[in-house]
Amino acid sequence: MTSDANRPLLILPERSEIERPHAEQLVSGVGPNIRSVGPLNHPRPQRNLREELSPRISKFLRIVGLAAIVLLVVFGLDAFVGSRMHQSRQGQLAADFITPRNFQETDRAIAVLQIPSLGFNETVAEGTGPATLRGGPGHVPNSAIPGASGNAVIFGHLNRFGGPFSKVATLKEGELIYVQPKGTSEVVTYVVTKVTSGAEGKILPALTLTDDTKLSLVTTSGGVLSKKRTVVEAIADAPAGRLPKRSSDPTSVTSFEVLSPLINVWHLGAFAWLALALTVNSVTRRTYPKLTRVLVISPAVALGLLFLWLAFDSWFPSTV
Repeated sequence: MTSDANRPLLILPERSEIERPHAEQLVSGVGPNIRSVGPLNHPRPQRNLREELSPRISKFLRIVGLAAIVLLVVFGLDAFVGSRMHQSRQGQLAADFITPRNFQETDRAIAVLQIPSLGFNETVAEGTGPATLRGGPGHVPNSAIPGASGNAVIFGHLNRFGGPFSKVATLKEGELIYVQPKGTSEVVTYVVTKVTSGAEGKILPALTLTDDTKLSLVTTSGGVLSKKRTVVEAIADAPAGRLPKRSSDPTSVTSFEVLSPLINVWHLGAFAWLALALTVNSVTRRTYPKLTRVLVISPAVALGLLFLWLAFDSWFPSTV
């Protein structure tokens, strides 16, 4: 018998040497019943058109939804907050009208305007800036004082902030308008002579200086971005009595708009509050649940939208 010590040892190849030919067969595609499945030939998962467009559609719908929410907030503020601001300011102007003052000052009461056929009774403020017109009709500073000789021009909103001039376009020739200037108990009666609607170039001649005791009521005719205007012209049926003097002689009105600066406090306020809301939401996204973040940033978003709404006056005609 051969001893185990003299038995030749069986030398096995290394594992890598055993597996290498098989691996080469997998790559090269040779060998029985082996199909080439090289590393560059793996099938790519196919995505249908719906799966590819779904993220884009979702993003688009989110943007549209956000824009719709902003518009709803703006219209809601116009319908409720705007009318309340108008009513509150009219109360303040009525009190200011009976307060003795011998000079005209911007955003202060200058006359009371009444149109019985429309049930209209408003206090007119001096000036036509956005802040002034939020409270009611505004008198163009360079035009004649209401009730005095010359052409007294008054602007008013058609729809926004209570829409004080929403019905003036329905006035007919011969209807009466009453004006009581501040500082006197005398009431001047005007008779409507003409109601004109059209482009600015057609309407501006109605606002030129005249020797008559004339009144011109101006508002928008059309949509938010419309350049059309409506002007109601009326002539006093008797010479005006003693009225307060103004510091300078009246001139013709050459423009319908008194726009606020391109960037004002309302724009800056809207940017600041909305930027704060976005920053807080970004910082707390991974640490707080969605409901908590919504509750935290809601006041900032609300203030941002309020400031943005007030900033609209510098983008749209002042008599919308």
